[in-house]
Amino acid sequence: MWLLIAEMVLALGLIVFIMWWTLRARVDHPVEKTDEESSAPSTPPDKD
Repeated sequence: MWLLIAEMVLALGLIVFIMWWTLRARVDHPVEKTDEESSAPSTPPDKD
């Protein structure tokens, strides 16, 4: 019983750690836009 609880805690901790690590990497080093993306308008054209 205790082994099952310990395994669940470790699995949850690993999932949280991976999510934190990937989100931290995105915030620290945001992906730079390419020339095509930066020249495109930020808002889509209005459809009438």
